[in-house]
Amino acid sequence: MAEKTFFSRLNQYGGIRIFRSKDFVASAVVFSILWIFSLIPGSTEFLKASIGFSSSLIAIVLTGLAIIVSLSNSQFIAFLKDKANVFDRLIFLFEWNAYLAIITTLTGLATIYHQNIWLYTVFTFLLLYLSASIINLIAFVSYYGQAKAEFDKNKTG
Repeated sequence: MAEKTFFSRLNQYGGIRIFRSKDFVASAVVFSILWIFSLIPGSTEFLKASIGFSSSLIAIVLTGLAIIVSLSNSQFIAFLKDKANVFDRLIFLFEWNAYLAIITTLTGLATIYHQNIWLYTVFTFLLLYLSASIINLIAFVSYYGQAKAEFDKNKTG
């Protein structure tokens, strides 16, 4: 089903599920603590380093997606689609993280240009959320690897 779009996968995944996810809630809690205690760093050097971090995650996410897709054969993809549509969820998480990294990077660049405290605040939250979301993606890829090993074991045994 190559005709699926990001928004159809978002609908299937459940948009509200994103805001209820552990990574989003954890980011919101950490951000709130930083905000309350005024611990959000305000230096340009931190901002530039963070933009570099978020932009490098774009390449890492896309590389990970390419590896996952290239290592998956059609039988395994069919197996994952039958198993609670895991493959589409995996593709969505890669898409979501790539878009999140792009949005975070662009917000950081806008913050440098406009020197606006509210943009900086949004950027800080997005950076925290992107970091937590990448951790969630790694966990899901680990699940994917386990499913692949189980599939290969059942296929050969």
